[in-house]
Amino acid sequence: MLYIIVNPASRSGRGARIWSEFETILKDSSIVYKAFKTKKGGIKTVEKELLSLVSKDKDRPVVCVLGGDGTVNETINVLTDVLAKIRLVYFPTGSSNDLARALDIQRDFSSFIEKYRKDDLPEKKADTGLLSFAEGKKRRFAVSCGIGYDASVCKEALDSKMKHTLNRIGLGKLTYVATAIKSLRKMPLSTAYITLDNGEELHFDRFIFAAAMIHKYEGGGIRFAPDADSNDGKIDLVVAAGISKPRILFLLPLAFFGLHKYSKSIHFYRTSSAEIRVDTPLTVHTDGEFAGMRTQINVSCIKDGLHYY
Repeated sequence: MLYIIVNPASRSGRGARIWSEFETILKDSSIVYKAFKTKKGGIKTVEKELLSLVSKDKDRPVVCVLGGDGTVNETINVLTDVLAKIRLVYFPTGSSNDLARALDIQRDFSSFIEKYRKDDLPEKKADTGLLSFAEGKKRRFAVSCGIGYDASVCKEALDSKMKHTLNRIGLGKLTYVATAIKSLRKMPLSTAYITLDNGEELHFDRFIFAAAMIHKYEGGGIRFAPDADSNDGKIDLVVAAGISKPRILFLLPLAFFGLHKYSKSIHFYRTSSAEIRVDTPLTVHTDGEFAGMRTQINVSCIKDGLHYY
């Protein structure tokens, strides 16, 4: 059975138009499917029905996602218990589309239909990440998880009028950069203590952010972790600390090309897990979705956590 999760609001309504195109192809091809359209509350509005149907499916179901990185994030968290069972097909319709960019996923409906009919979907695998809180709450992420300034930027960009404006003129991927510049004035600073998987203890004053990266890209094509490998069972932890605000404006455009890695204020660590503690509550995100204000988080890598087409 083919299950389809559609975010009609992705890219300021473009998702609805793309779904209409895909739906026409499905009907013309006589493909049996069940579509779930998300609303303002996200995938939670269809969570129970989706999980029930996928769990009871005796075959290996195919789950299509039409949306952005945030819709994929919601999907893998709703379907956490059955992720190993499903085949995930992703048709990117979001603003950033960093997962599609990293995995070189194209939106080709005709090719998908042809392979789906023959039951010949070539399966690929990629690592996913896991965010854990002290009280036991957990959340998976497909692209990245961050705490501090980058998470604050993601949160502000989610409902930004600027995002909708840039999406309408085809420049949605610049939302992160524009919001980052706008948010610079109120950028929070903290002291951070980080413990890596080998027990190494790190201390950072004037801590700005830490980003746990599965893939190279975040924020619409910014190469936050230029050397990340999504199949190595590790996260690339990127830490920024001790940078002046003018220096951030200088480094931001360089990060599109991964050149920020030459800055002495940007630190890179490859690790299977990390504990991050800060002395004041900071914003946390998973794949650009707000995950709360925290003083401690744990991040780790799940080897081959995503099976996709």
